Amino acid sequence: ISGLDEAVRLLAGVEGIGSGAPAIHAAAGDEAMFGRRRDVPVTLVRDGGELAVLRSRTLAALERAGIDVQPRPDFRPHVTRKQHRRLRPGDRVVLETVALIDMRPPAGGHHRRVVAAWPLDASAGASPGAATGPR
Repeated sequence: ISGLDEAVRLLAGVEGIGSGAPAIHAAAGDEAMFGRRRDVPVTLVRDGGELAVLRSRTLAALERAGIDVQPRPDFRPHVTRKQHRRLRPGDRVVLETVALIDMRPPAGGHHRRVVAAWPLDASAGASPGAATGPR
């Protein structure tokens, strides 16, 4: 996203993505390594298919808003493991927020930026930077 006008247009086009979508109950699955160099440790997330439905809904809203969407065909839901915080296989999680992430922000190549986040099962508007992580 470049420029305030484009950000405003994008957010107006996708407002309410989480409306009517219930929180997703999931479990931590296998551990894996992501990234070009396979140096980003993650824990895969297993659910009953709700994440795929929410992803399709989100991608469709972005496309309707005129955003050039280039989804990954090999998308696998996951949580990035950090030094002192991680999910262990079998841990139960409740996912309550859908977030729009800028994967290539101007600030740096490997840092990601939350553009906006919407609560699931609510009709509230976007709240930039307010993503809720796994519990």
